[in-house]
Amino acid sequence: MQVQALDTELAALHGQVKQLRAENARLLRLLELTPQQARPPGPAQAGFFDSAPGAVHADSAPAEKVAFFRALFASRTDVYAVRWENARSGKSG
Repeated sequence: MQVQALDTELAALHGQVKQLRAENARLLRLLELTPQQARPPGPAQAGFFDSAPGAVHADSAPAEKVAFFRALFASRTDVYAVRWENARSGKSG
């Protein structure tokens, strides 16, 4: 009797997985995502530092700021610098 209950539960779980996969495929089509865009994110990467990056603030020298960000994003292939401009204030960075 216990084996029959397990078989029934297993069949229900297989049905649920089938429904979830169909729903996932439907949502991917609606969102127009490529398989690469839809894949789960990779593991989080910890920062590796030869030494502590140190304190960086608004008054730090540009070279210190660049060194800080290079240390933070070392070996990241998915992070790119983006230039921004505010047409109203004229500020950019």
